[in-house]
Amino acid sequence: MEGGIGYTGPVLWQALGLTPHQLVNMEKWNEKYSLELIPQLDADVLLLMPEIDGADTARAMQESALWQQLPAVQSGNVYTLEGYSHWLTYGILANERAIDDVLATLGTQAAAR
Repeated sequence: MEGGIGYTGPVLWQALGLTPHQLVNMEKWNEKYSLELIPQLDADVLLLMPEIDGADTARAMQESALWQQLPAVQSGNVYTLEGYSHWLTYGILANERAIDDVLATLGTQAAAR
């Protein structure tokens, strides 16, 4: 599991006014997290971007009992972002696409309520 500022994190926090989870270390780039931290992910919504070579790890995480107990999982607010190459770079167009992804996802969530 990874977190940290990454490429688009700051854009999302600033442009969309989202609040990073307390586990997100805004001082580090792509910080690695152990699966034991799963119970601390008490977020309302989780956006997943499994790495191409990390699909097995993501699947194992999502099948774990700890994952199933998360509030976002129990309320059906976990979304996997597909085709996310624009999340892995800097630039105005990449940032706009990342923002569009989040707005579409959060719009889907709001419409479902």
